[in-house]
Parts: sequence; structure tokens; C-alpha cells
Amino acid sequence: MASTEPEYYSADGTQIDQTQTPEFILQEYNRCCRAVYGAENQVHYMGYGWYQVNNEVVHRMVILGEIQRLTELIAQARQPVTSAPKSVVKRLIDKLKRM
Repeated sequence: MASTEPEYYSADGTQIDQTQTPEFILQEYNRCCRAVYGAENQVHYMGYGWYQVNNEVVHRMVILGEIQRLTELIAQARQPVTSAPKSVVKRLIDKLKRM
């Protein structure tokens, strides 16, 4: 039987599963926040899967989802920006020369 739990990945590509320790989740969340926002959040583990993030109580699944979202932002930022095809640029230059 396949698991219905969503799969979450950390910024370095390792899968985060249900057995990860709260310390690992805290470190990974802070690492992602530092990479995206340049600062860490105040995060504390309260017990039983609950965390306090900047004085807001959230469940572990919310933290894991946020780690996934930030990881995707980090990966997106690492992708090179593709430039316009040279033919479009060349046509624009030619058009400007004709003016």
C-alpha cells in the first residue's frame, strides 16, 4: 500500500520524512529561510509535532510544506535566466537601425 503522506525535500535534495528529528527540521527550516530571506526565524519545538515560528504556533506539516516551498524557490533562483533568441534581438537591432 502506497503512503498518502506528501514527500518533502530539503534544500540539499535529501528527502524529509516522518522520522526526521525536530532538530533537523528546525535546522533545515532556518537554513532555507537564511538562503531565501537572508535571516533566520525564531523557531522552537513545542512537542507533539507543534512548533512556534515567530510567536505563531504551527504544525509540523506546515513547517515541512514551507521547507518544500523555500527549497523550490532556492532551486528556481539557481536556474540560469534564458535570454531571448538571437533572432529576436537581431530583428530588434535591425529595426532600430532602419529608424
